[in-house]
Amino acid sequence: YLHGFRDVVFELDIDNTLVIKTDPILLSEALKALLTNAITFKRDEKPRVSVKANIFDNYLKIEIADNGEGMTE
Repeated sequence: YLHGFRDVVFELDIDNTLVIKTDPILLSEALKALLTNAITFKRDEKPRVSVKANIFDNYLKIEIADNGEGMTE
């Protein structure tokens, strides 16, 4: 459980027929790190996280975006 998780608004665009074979622990840890970042570096507004997943050229493509502070270049 992540403190602040209940405040996150999720926008999901994931093909519900999508089936993948992956290491569930590694995928879970990667997603947890991204969500932690979105919560930790949120702005004053309610944190929003967009998750899109689909198959592209026979590879799983996962796109995650949030409305946090972002990174300087």
